[in-house]
Amino acid sequence: MKTWKLTLLFFSLLGIFTSCKNNNEPTSPSKYTFDLGRSVFYGKIYDSNSNVFDLYLMDSGLDIDNQGYIIGSGYFLYFDLNTPINTTAIPNGTYAAGTDGSNYTFQKGSFYTYTGTQNRPQEFNHPEGSYLAKVVDGEAIEFYLINSGSMVINGNSITGKLISTDNVTINFSFNGNIQSIDDITPFPNNLSKGELWYWGNADNVGLNVFTIRLGDSNTNMTELTGGGDMMMIEVYTPLTVMTYLPDGVYPVRVNSPEVQTTIDGYLDNGNYYGTWYFTPARDYAITQGSLTVQHKTGNTYNLAFDFKDENNYSIVHSAFDISLGYYDKTIVSGVKQMMRMPKQKTSAQKNAINVKHRINRTK
Repeated sequence: MKTWKLTLLFFSLLGIFTSCKNNNEPTSPSKYTFDLGRSVFYGKIYDSNSNVFDLYLMDSGLDIDNQGYIIGSGYFLYFDLNTPINTTAIPNGTYAAGTDGSNYTFQKGSFYTYTGTQNRPQEFNHPEGSYLAKVVDGEAIEFYLINSGSMVINGNSITGKLISTDNVTINFSFNGNIQSIDDITPFPNNLSKGELWYWGNADNVGLNVFTIRLGDSNTNMTELTGGGDMMMIEVYTPLTVMTYLPDGVYPVRVNSPEVQTTIDGYLDNGNYYGTWYFTPARDYAITQGSLTVQHKTGNTYNLAFDFKDENNYSIVHSAFDISLGYYDKTIVSGVKQMMRMPKQKTSAQKNAINVKHRINRTK
């Protein structure tokens, strides 16, 4: 069962997200009329008796391109909705702002702050919960976090009155069909094959480095390419360990080389290092959690991991057996080679909105 969901906002791993809530009333219409509606169904992904939907309402100045990015200029409303457990489509009813995840509510808005590390030194804020956003040429430049109010959904008609955390009144209406968007989420249980790469003392810290590469049946393990989910987990071991992974728990350490630990995910000169989860939609830099290893026999291991990325997404796989073919990469080179090239983004995309991505709800 999924225990998390994707974020609406797409953030560059090295980009700074500069948008923040406003201290002044916006120079915007007193009533917002929205023309385009989209939703994503997540089901019961939290410990509550509710199903969860994302709901996006956009005005006529905005549209969505083939990759899911919002393009144009205008305003949109985003709601993090809670509905009865037996629903698979957003039901009619009156929804009020709340924080407890109860039925017929939407989560109040707030900002989550990410503080960088040495590998990722930037700090940025991004919204979670429900909010109004102003978009200019595809970039979000203003946010109004929803603090109170309600809306009524009646078939193809949605109306409401909301109050932001800075006391901005948002009256809105929508008429039209709500189109469902496919949910693209990590599925660690699909990681059915793997390899174990040995790098020696590649980081020059007096510890050996191993990379566990995992993928689904379509993954090219050498290049970490393919149409499905993939993963790389890098760990430190003693210099005396060169052909296998020792048993034990490997906690994630951020920029702190320690024996029998998992290396956090980071980018260096456009290359991926440390621990990452890759989906067709996005890449997740692991910064929290732990890996558990049991070496059974030969190349067979029992692995389990309970990870989170820098935005608090949970990526979890309970204990599973897998064969990890061993490769000594020090024979080829004394340093780590390129892991997987990132997709380069233009400056206009760094604050771009992508309706296929969203942030985990703060509990």
